[in-house]
Amino acid sequence: SGRVPTMLLEKEGDKALIENIAEQLASRIACDSVHSNNTNFLTIDLINDIHFRRYWANLLQSYIKIPEARYKSLFHSKVLCVLNVQDGSYLGTYVLDRKQKTYGSELTFSVGRPGLWLALTDDLRTTIWEYASKSWDPRTRPWATQGPSRWIHYNDPATGDLIESFVCPVPSSTICGIVIAASIPAH
Repeated sequence: SGRVPTMLLEKEGDKALIENIAEQLASRIACDSVHSNNTNFLTIDLINDIHFRRYWANLLQSYIKIPEARYKSLFHSKVLCVLNVQDGSYLGTYVLDRKQKTYGSELTFSVGRPGLWLALTDDLRTTIWEYASKSWDPRTRPWATQGPSRWIHYNDPATGDLIESFVCPVPSSTICGIVIAASIPAH
């Protein structure tokens, strides 16, 4: 009949929304990078600084334009995350069940570096969930790649679920190796 199923239209609309959010954030980071005195760029040296955490938590929250009630149904795990592929520093928002320490529906800010990932309480100081492993390095994740923006499929390392992540590099001549990612369940 030529009609597209409603579920597909919603999925494709959701994907377009995620792409738009990631691309807008990438443009903002690229624009901000022009200011040489801006110290809020992602580096391992800054991930423990509370002012740095607040800057990024507020910035990411300002770009997440999806009603809170939809977090769990739309996102698999990563809502909006940023990675420096040069040094492995990483931060982002996840949907987690903070008590069960699994994926869930509570928007949670996190920071990481090779060997350590921390999910934080809303004060951005207290760790809710810590994952430490010498083998964990966000730069080895399938979405931690340079190249054009695109959707990629892979299995989540924690659950084995097949997911899709939208990967969006930051286009900048003053910083390099910054990648933005968001993930949804694959259908």
